[in-house]
Amino acid sequence: AVNDARRPEERIELWNRLIEHHANRLARDSRNPALLRNLAIMRKNLAGLLFEQKRLDEAVEQSRSALALDLTRVELLPGDGAALMDVSFDYGSLGQQLAESGK
Repeated sequence: AVNDARRPEERIELWNRLIEHHANRLARDSRNPALLRNLAIMRKNLAGLLFEQKRLDEAVEQSRSALALDLTRVELLPGDGAALMDVSFDYGSLGQQLAESGK
């Protein structure tokens, strides 16, 4: 599992591989809410790890990608509480990362 890797670099690499795999799946089924959510969660996990490592620009990039995925879910599922909550958390995380990076 990703979190079993000891070094942050190993965990980052594993998250990147998972993200690539799921992005390929999503490319074949781009309007699938479950795939959108799964990929967004993976990007948020990677963003958190990058943020911990002070790789702020990369964390922001992953968080923006997660937000875009979650906003697509909101478009597909208007009024869905889980999708709306995910977007609200995305904005909070992204705001914290931008503030930390001085942007």
